Amino acid sequence: MTAWNEIAIEYEIDAEDNFVSIGGDWDEFAEKNGAPGLSADYLLGRSLWGYISGVDTTSLYRVLIERVRESKRAVNFDFRCDSPDRRRWFHLIVTPLPGNCLRFYSILLKEEERQPVSVFDAEAARNEEVLTVCSVCKKVNNADTWMEVEDAVKKLGLMNREPHPQISHGLCSECYTRLLEGLDCMT
Repeated sequence: MTAWNEIAIEYEIDAEDNFVSIGGDWDEFAEKNGAPGLSADYLLGRSLWGYISGVDTTSLYRVLIERVRESKRAVNFDFRCDSPDRRRWFHLIVTPLPGNCLRFYSILLKEEERQPVSVFDAEAARNEEVLTVCSVCKKVNNADTWMEVEDAVKKLGLMNREPHPQISHGLCSECYTRLLEGLDCMT
């Protein structure tokens, strides 16, 4: 079993954005994060776009993929991939491959345990409210103020309410600007 601080996840997509290769610690990471159904075998041949949520996040990934393909240059950035009881920082490198294919390689930079935040529990019951979480830094949007999830839980009283709001993914203005500025350097 791989130690958390040695996690590396990689996958490749073809010119039509379908998964053609998935490796590294993908299956183990999916299992540890309560998503054993998202195994490499299950995803092969499926579209990447079925697994990216939120209009802002989808738009950013479309721009990122287009720029990497057009420029034939790699792009990289840091992001968080949290679970209810962990904060995790990853570094992602998207590399162009022949035939307009792309390779995505993520490596875990750092991890911190935290008190479990039930709003991030995939099994939690959900109501009709929507809570927007930044896909990159994992801050939560509250009336156009982005804050760490623990602060949002206290301010919005999320621990005292069940079912929890649905989670939607977006991008805070800081991450959106930073990522687009980085992509603009590629042209």
